[in-house]
Amino acid sequence: MGQNAADILVIGGGTAGCVLASRLASNPDLRILVLEAGPAYRHPALAIPGAFPWAMTSPRYNWLDSTEAEPALDGRRLFLAQARIAGGGSSINGLVYARGPDADYDDWGVPGWGSADLAPVFAVLERDFWRPLRGSSPLPVARGFLDAIAEAGLPRAEGLGASGEGFGFYDWTVQGGRRISGANLLAGRPNIALQTGARVLRLIIEAGRVRGCAYLQDGQLREARAERVVLCAGALRSPQLLMLSGIGPAEHLRAQGINVAHDLPGVGRNLVNHVSWKLQYTTEKPVSAYRYLNPLRGAVEAARYMAGRGGYLSLAPTPVGGFFRSRAELSRPDMQAFMSPALSGSAGLGLRRLLPDRHGFAVFMNQGRPDSRGVVELASADPLAAPRIVPRYFSAPGDLETLLDAAERLRGLGSSRAYASMGAREVSPGPEVQGRAGLEAHIRANATNHYHVAGTCRMGEDADAVVDPTLKLRGLEGLWVADNAVMPTMINGNTAAPAAMIGARCAHFLLSH
Repeated sequence: MGQNAADILVIGGGTAGCVLASRLASNPDLRILVLEAGPAYRHPALAIPGAFPWAMTSPRYNWLDSTEAEPALDGRRLFLAQARIAGGGSSINGLVYARGPDADYDDWGVPGWGSADLAPVFAVLERDFWRPLRGSSPLPVARGFLDAIAEAGLPRAEGLGASGEGFGFYDWTVQGGRRISGANLLAGRPNIALQTGARVLRLIIEAGRVRGCAYLQDGQLREARAERVVLCAGALRSPQLLMLSGIGPAEHLRAQGINVAHDLPGVGRNLVNHVSWKLQYTTEKPVSAYRYLNPLRGAVEAARYMAGRGGYLSLAPTPVGGFFRSRAELSRPDMQAFMSPALSGSAGLGLRRLLPDRHGFAVFMNQGRPDSRGVVELASADPLAAPRIVPRYFSAPGDLETLLDAAERLRGLGSSRAYASMGAREVSPGPEVQGRAGLEAHIRANATNHYHVAGTCRMGEDADAVVDPTLKLRGLEGLWVADNAVMPTMINGNTAAPAAMIGARCAHFLLSH
């Protein structure tokens, strides 16, 4: 059995893990080992913003997870994309940068994690890593959507930042026509060793302390040992690895034939995600991204990108959107919307089914702060098996009502002059779907999950928390968790920015330890 030694072992080279490792590397005396199950961030197409549909659906870079059958969504099993590559989600995601509203972090109620504490962390990341770029679009459909928003009296905003309200052009994690991936942070750091294709099987626990992990690489069983271990495997696989190692709800572990090393009931609980539903419109006028599927036009755009990283391929797929209130009387927005400048298929059905077959656009909406909570469990004691994912969407009854309210509000844009000027016609749910009952049935039959899972190793100071406010695992020495699993509640926004922030915060705690 091969063995590696380091001062700090980082399990998971995703967004949080890369930021964490790069920050730790500021101390040249520390040796940092990063283990990533997926491949390196190397394929040149990954850096092309316009190649997002291929990157997100490729089985090489994606765990291709699915949920258990969801009773509230007509018993469907839902595709749940999760990155499996160095850089994690920042290497394959939709490139939208949004911190999330200040108030959502204040809601966490965890000392040291309020918006005033986190604002300087985000500011440094935005300066040194993300350098977010204000989005743009040459397509008339983008301006048409914003004109419809203005007609409806919904607020406009620039940057869609910490206030979390209004519609406009999103900020993107794009610079110089290239995707910004967390994997870039590890390059040229002599005290960081990145090992890819390293499938961690379990943690090594000795005398009440986590000492490292066992992992599979190139068909060989290996060990990595370190004085401090940080789990950054994401909100699905961080709890899975804990449970495979005997850390978690004792009854569940025993049912899987796993010896209990540390009874920690909160592991895998509190799973939260954004439920997503979309309106789709065809357009009589050629205002959408469908124009770029013309072979000649596509070849021209490819040449423009190759010549100087310009043209449509240099742009992220979702130019405009915003944050809004499902009901006007709410104190702050509880929904997020994205306008896709093309008709959209299902990512779970592969790239060909994802691309449009005519001109049109889609308006996606996410319920920003759902109350429903699910669970991640072990399907078996086999470390190579996928976890069992039970989201329990709409188990809190107010969640469905919120999504219905928001759907009715944005569906009302269909009667706008701006939509009429594009010749827009609703095709999903379509004019045959009328009334709140009809809309509910369509949501149950067609809504899916976004890919923003969080909460399964919740931080806090109470007995059910998995990690304390410094992200240290409660009840065992030598182990920290630093990814979106530690979020107590969901933010109304994308999750790449908070993942990076959590990695940076953990580095601060470890460097101060």
